[in-house]
Amino acid sequence: MYIKNILLVLLLTTTFYTNAQIIESPIISVVHEHVDSQDTLVLFDLDETVFEVPGKINDFWFTQMWNHARTLGHDDHGAANAIVPLYESLMGQAPTVLPAEENTIALIHALQKKQIPVMGLTTRGATLAESTAQQLDSIGIDFSVTSITPYNISFVLPKEQARLYKGVMFCASNSKGDALKALLNAAPFKPKKIVFVDDKERHLKAVKQAATDLGCAFIGVRYSCLDEKMKEYVLDEESKALLAPPAHKMIVEHHSTESVKQYVVPGCMAIFDVDDTLLHIDHPTEFGSNKWINHMMFYGKKEHQLKSEELDSWVIPMYVDAQLKTPFKPVEEATAGIIQELQKDGVPVIGLTARRLELIDITLDNLRKMGIDFSAAPITEDAVSFPIDHPNIFVNGVMFCGGSRDTDKIGNQTHAKDRAIKALIKHFDLKPTRIIVVDDRPDYLESIVNMIVSMGIDCVGIRYSRSDERLKRFSLDEESKELLRSFAATKIAKNS
Repeated sequence: MYIKNILLVLLLTTTFYTNAQIIESPIISVVHEHVDSQDTLVLFDLDETVFEVPGKINDFWFTQMWNHARTLGHDDHGAANAIVPLYESLMGQAPTVLPAEENTIALIHALQKKQIPVMGLTTRGATLAESTAQQLDSIGIDFSVTSITPYNISFVLPKEQARLYKGVMFCASNSKGDALKALLNAAPFKPKKIVFVDDKERHLKAVKQAATDLGCAFIGVRYSCLDEKMKEYVLDEESKALLAPPAHKMIVEHHSTESVKQYVVPGCMAIFDVDDTLLHIDHPTEFGSNKWINHMMFYGKKEHQLKSEELDSWVIPMYVDAQLKTPFKPVEEATAGIIQELQKDGVPVIGLTARRLELIDITLDNLRKMGIDFSAAPITEDAVSFPIDHPNIFVNGVMFCGGSRDTDKIGNQTHAKDRAIKALIKHFDLKPTRIIVVDDRPDYLESIVNMIVSMGIDCVGIRYSRSDERLKRFSLDEESKELLRSFAATKIAKNS
């Protein structure tokens, strides 16, 4: 019996292997050999598979620009940020294409005539959907004829939005396999077999895995018709010049804001966090501080099994009230003078805080009392709010992000500082040579610096350590613990 089971496993493994394979062919007509019935979904990559784009801006250009970006030091994210906007802008201006092979158009038409589901699957982004449809139309191809769904559908995927448009799935930076699975999960048609033609093996492997996950047989055709053209393609110097080396990132630690001055260069900009960088609450137990509310939320959930929404409705009003009524003091007396010196030297300086919007007036007032006025050299005199996923207002030179205080780990609250800064830079089309960011929170600092660098701007992050010893000494006072116990007891009494 044991031997029979082993033989059965081997048989199933062999069958599985033969039902999912990748072959290579320079001839598109090989597809005919692997299309069995209308239960077979046939997918075609577009660039260098269905068609080629005349001129220098094509898939060869994109591949070599990517390779060049990596030699300059860009990682995948940086290369994408540098190249994709250029590619999409230039490709959108290419109205016509040429079939990659003489028989390509006839093959697709023949499959469609037999009512075989035939579609496109491309890494082009959704912004190129309309121009791509025009390019396909210029050679007489319409993938919507036998698409598995008549609808144009947008898909929210982990990396970015993908889109099905006129029978072509625009995967953007997502894996073609992941995009295909999203499509087939949303469509009523469930293929028994998938045939996919692509000039790049990595995409074939991704779709092969997707087919396996979906329980479909799979034939991948690594299309080699244009391999020689790819080998002969040479990226021109004009295109290379479009790519600059990646923005420089530096994160250092300093105990004084005086250190900011050593990183100032012509055309730079400075950003200062507020709490525990510029000011802190002047109370013996730090009642109403960031540390206090983080501990209240954490222990309320851990020790008293209170829900986040219950704590929000009770703790946050208490926190806001304490912030409004309790005096603040500067973390470092010299900071106000340093900010004034930077402003006098023409360096734009702004504040950046995850404080709630209810605290705008008291925050600005406390900063002014310490001699700090971020509106002295304003980016704008109007208050501005940006369309990010947290409440936010940029007012009098300070960006308030209004982040959530919910936390499962002390200090692990969410924030929107990185997204807010990105929105501000883009909205006002700011082009500083460098941005200096000062923040006491290393996690916040890292995310802000990474966001700035991803926009192609040099960034120095200063992890400000002046408040470290004071913050390490913090522990929730007995009065606050008793408030938590009483609140929890009240909730239990109400529920019983």
